[in-house]
Amino acid sequence: MAGNKHNVKVGDIFVSSWGYGQTNVDYYEVTNLIGKTMVEVRPISTTRVDGEENGWMSGASVPKAGAFYGEKQRRRVLVDESGPALKVRSYAYAFPWNGKPNNWSRWA
Repeated sequence: MAGNKHNVKVGDIFVSSWGYGQTNVDYYEVTNLIGKTMVEVRPISTTRVDGEENGWMSGASVPKAGAFYGEKQRRRVLVDESGPALKVRSYAYAFPWNGKPNNWSRWA
């Protein structure tokens, strides 16, 4: 959309890594631009890779673009010197995905 300050586009993927005692990874795909400061996102599924190189009860994940689940969510795009971010939960932010797998871990 012309005039937005965040340079986010439809199809961009954001990643949120959060947790205490374990690391959860969630991905969101931008499905619509709303005005100059808002976007619509939907959570997307992941491909998880368990492997000895990551250790027991841990692994890496990558997003499956277009594999939506859950409801659409409107989010304001926050921008600072490090780039755009979305507040996706009261305790978590999502940032543009860099194209590399993200590490996760879990409890028994």
